[in-house]
Amino acid sequence: MLVADFTTFVLRNHNIFATFVTAIFFEDSARVAADLRKAVSTLNSHSKVTIVEGNSYEHFMKGSDRFPQNTKMLILLDPPYDSSSSYFSWNLFVLQKLCRHGATLALWFPCFGDTETETFVERVKELQLGKVLVVKLMLKRLPQQLPGSGMIVVNPPAMLEADLQQTLPALERLGLPGSPAIASIFTL
Repeated sequence: MLVADFTTFVLRNHNIFATFVTAIFFEDSARVAADLRKAVSTLNSHSKVTIVEGNSYEHFMKGSDRFPQNTKMLILLDPPYDSSSSYFSWNLFVLQKLCRHGATLALWFPCFGDTETETFVERVKELQLGKVLVVKLMLKRLPQQLPGSGMIVVNPPAMLEADLQQTLPALERLGLPGSPAIASIFTL
């Protein structure tokens, strides 16, 4: 499932922006960024939402992460992945770098397999970032396809976990015909 599908579904079904003054979404894919812009334009929100179309890794390597110290900010990252081994280190780096701002950070990650996903989640836990939600959606697919997607949410708003508990069954039903989806959510 693409991050845009998940994000669009959550944006349309929950007033998540009522909690935030500003939101910044990073997306490398022009098509997905356009989908996010379209979803955001349908919201009735007073939040300032910015979609940054580009490679978030490059953005942060250039030191372009000067965000205000703002606990009313949402940062959504859908990082580019050049290999199954690079995302692990980069995501940990980005989490550590951005979480000092006190914002809510939602980071998409690929679920390559149970072992890799469990190791990544354990490393996130070791960072001691405070409250962290882990949301996963796994699909039964062909072996050459990505089996699922996940999202790490650091400093989640109080209502998000309960809202996602209600949303995940609907996301499971969005799976492809013949490809059952299994969603899960837990707190670190």
